[in-house]
Amino acid sequence: MKTIISNTEKKCIGFKRSDNRFIQMVTNESILESDFTLNDSKNSFFRAYDYITKVKDGDGKQSYCPFVRLIEKQNGYYLKCYHKTLKEDYLTNTSTELLQKFIALSPCKTSIDQKVDTTTVVAILTNSKATTEESLSLMIQVRDKVRLSFLEQGLMIAYMHPIHELGGVGKRGSTLPETPMYVAEIPLLMVRRMHKEDYVFMNTEAEKEAYSKYFLSNTPLKCPFHK
Repeated sequence: MKTIISNTEKKCIGFKRSDNRFIQMVTNESILESDFTLNDSKNSFFRAYDYITKVKDGDGKQSYCPFVRLIEKQNGYYLKCYHKTLKEDYLTNTSTELLQKFIALSPCKTSIDQKVDTTTVVAILTNSKATTEESLSLMIQVRDKVRLSFLEQGLMIAYMHPIHELGGVGKRGSTLPETPMYVAEIPLLMVRRMHKEDYVFMNTEAEKEAYSKYFLSNTPLKCPFHK
């Protein structure tokens, strides 16, 4: 049976089971072909959605990432909770599972003429010790270790957590030094397809080379959401 929460302000009206314990977040019921269910509205999925909402709402005048609204329109978020203590092997396996899930959902190749891909796969790290500095430092180390392999496949992997430093990248590569763009109540790892304007996130020559493999040159191209 379908269950819908009454808090319409959240704009998240439920969750639909995917496979391998992933959950599709339902933010646009009109495009669904089957019923969806919802568990406890205070669960970890809503804690993750609180972060997504914060990024979407931005400073109240402008979204930190206007792409979020399109993802919601397409029900593009797929979430899974990971409950174990954060160790290197566990985090590496988690990133691999995110990669495999993304490819299963969106098997097309990254290219310069691609349509906007709203598929976004998220790991929610729920262990009670996941927010310690030691655990968060390990999460960052593992992400940094696997990042280039993701870039070489035309994908991005990012992390968010409660004590993330302030700052972010805005329109056309502008810096937003005081923005809590990556500050999330619960630690998250997120995988999505690389797009044209991601050049601003390429820091090393190897990363720029990975970007140019798909977008032909080391020149940021105009993103349809950053006008």
